[in-house]
Amino acid sequence: MLTQTRIVPWLPGLLFGGLAVGSGMLTFFLPETLNRPLPQTIEDIENWYKKPKRQTQQHEMSAVQGIDSVGGNEPAGNAM
Repeated sequence: MLTQTRIVPWLPGLLFGGLAVGSGMLTFFLPETLNRPLPQTIEDIENWYKKPKRQTQQHEMSAVQGIDSVGGNEPAGNAM
């Protein structure tokens, strides 16, 4: 890089900056892990992209809507 700086002074900065921006953009292709357990085994990784069970989807929807999943349909925090 020192030799390149003497020949083309802007090339090292462009190279390192471009690699940093490119690496940051590549992270958008990583799988989403929000509210999902991280895989611990190879089998977990193989099952990662399979369609989740219906029970898991219902649990996530109730958590988003604020519904108590223990058995009530009342929003959490509205106990009388």
